[in-house]
Amino acid sequence: MIHLLAAALFSISANLDNFVVGVAFGIQNIKIPRRSNLLVAVMTSICTFAAMRIGQMIQVFLPSRFPNYIGAGTLTLLAFYYIIKSIHALRFRDSSAGITSGQPSDLQEYTEASDFNHNQTLDTKEAVVLAVGLILNNVGSGIAASITGVSIFLTIIFTFLCSLLFLRAGAHLGLCVLGKVLGKYASLASGILLIALALIEWFN
Repeated sequence: MIHLLAAALFSISANLDNFVVGVAFGIQNIKIPRRSNLLVAVMTSICTFAAMRIGQMIQVFLPSRFPNYIGAGTLTLLAFYYIIKSIHALRFRDSSAGITSGQPSDLQEYTEASDFNHNQTLDTKEAVVLAVGLILNNVGSGIAASITGVSIFLTIIFTFLCSLLFLRAGAHLGLCVLGKVLGKYASLASGILLIALALIEWFN
């Protein structure tokens, strides 16, 4: 049960960016075909697997309980980074805060850059570029989570499902106020979930 919860928490936290990006596409009325959504989910899952395998290899060289402390500590640092970034973006509307700054102007710029052929549809090439941007945010937390012993198998399953669902749900909610509000606080929620995961792994 603990392993299931840990994998779910990590996957939700790691894929909240997908929700924010989905909201951004919904706001701009840019369509996300099923094939593009599936491609993003597959690429995210593969790279998450690679990051966690790296963490697993590092774990072998660490003393007994040391991996939990190192991994949980790293997850905590990443969590505080996300939380501080979110608070700073909300207070100062900082466009340098990244994808999850959640500000409408930043989201508009991001979606316009992603839809570089301006056909109002996320095609295959654009989906690859989007996936790379989303993946880069998750590498560090994937390595740290794996070091603590989070199940790679369960995490990949949850990551794939969360990626599919969050991008699609964000796109549907992008035209309503609720989606915009939730998008603003995605980075903060991600940080809180990582702290919860760090606590589980610290005492597991």
